[in-house]
Amino acid sequence: MAELKIVHIFANLALLLQSEMTDVASKLVARACYLVMRFEDWKRLEEIMLQCISKEALQHEAAFAKTYARALIGTGQFKNAEDFIKSSLNNHDQYTKAFLELELAICLHKTAKTEEGLLLLTKAMPNLIGQDLGMAWSRVGMMRFALNQANWLEAFSEMRNCLSGRMLGIQLLQLGNCYYFQEAFDDAISNYQEASLLLIHDPLNRAFAESNIGLTYLLQCDSKAHTFLERAERRTRHKNYAKYHPEFLKALAASHRVRGEWKEAVSLYNRAFERSPHPVVKLEVLTNLGRTLRLSGNFSRASQTLESALDFTAEQGLNVSPARLESAALHLMQSQPLEAQRQLEQITQLQGADLHFFNLLSAELARQLGTTCLDWLLKIPMLHR
Repeated sequence: MAELKIVHIFANLALLLQSEMTDVASKLVARACYLVMRFEDWKRLEEIMLQCISKEALQHEAAFAKTYARALIGTGQFKNAEDFIKSSLNNHDQYTKAFLELELAICLHKTAKTEEGLLLLTKAMPNLIGQDLGMAWSRVGMMRFALNQANWLEAFSEMRNCLSGRMLGIQLLQLGNCYYFQEAFDDAISNYQEASLLLIHDPLNRAFAESNIGLTYLLQCDSKAHTFLERAERRTRHKNYAKYHPEFLKALAASHRVRGEWKEAVSLYNRAFERSPHPVVKLEVLTNLGRTLRLSGNFSRASQTLESALDFTAEQGLNVSPARLESAALHLMQSQPLEAQRQLEQITQLQGADLHFFNLLSAELARQLGTTCLDWLLKIPMLHR
């Protein structure tokens, strides 16, 4: 129903523009943008805009330029968004230009040019007000956090002065994530909980808040995790959230695995793999399915699953290291140190929990090989990069 409304809105835009009714057209774009944001269907928005609006209008009409830039960013087309914004910046008034610079800063941050993005955003912010200024402060906070700048939290405090309701709730998810990566789990949960209350009329983002609460509890082995993860999965069963649902299935499967409920975990991982359109998610699911089968003692199926994961990484050009870690763990559980060594020697990039897991496996490998852990670690190419 929502998509029919969006199609109807954009089907009339050409006529409105020909009649120079740009104010009405802008309001319709804003309405369409709201409907798309509700279901996070940025790809469909991009397609409809390209069908119904001329390239000239996209470049010169403020509402179209802002919405199209968001659609490109929403679909992960950061380079295309950057090129589009740069080509249209000088076509607009000061406020629209500042808004587009905010979107451009997001693109730069997403493409590992965070310092450049932060400088651009700092320059644009004096020309922003209200919710747009609040969004800018949130982005400043995330960029400062990524750059390990001590004043990152001050930016989020400024954000709170500008935002309320749903918009504040969405940005509190980002603040919670910053605390999570600092391992300040109580602060992370507090922000996720506040976000959940503010997102009561936004089922998808509320589900993300609940899932984040559940995953944070899960990391702390807190039994409350399962309730939140079940609730988040239920909220996203609607067909409009189909592309996100596998993420919630995967999270709930992890909870079942931690509880030793192997059958339920395997079933959920299989469903997540079948339904996910994203190669990265599919690989994560395969790797975690292999881990579940390994821990349940089903070594034969675990081996088959992890071989599939390794083949999948080669086909898709993805990071193979987590799958190799799991494969090495499986070989060590079967007292096959030479096979485990072969897997570990091919690992080239690790971070966070995977690095800790690598160290544990290295120690066990050294024990099975009858050598010291230090002797073994000195031979690992990854540690000398």
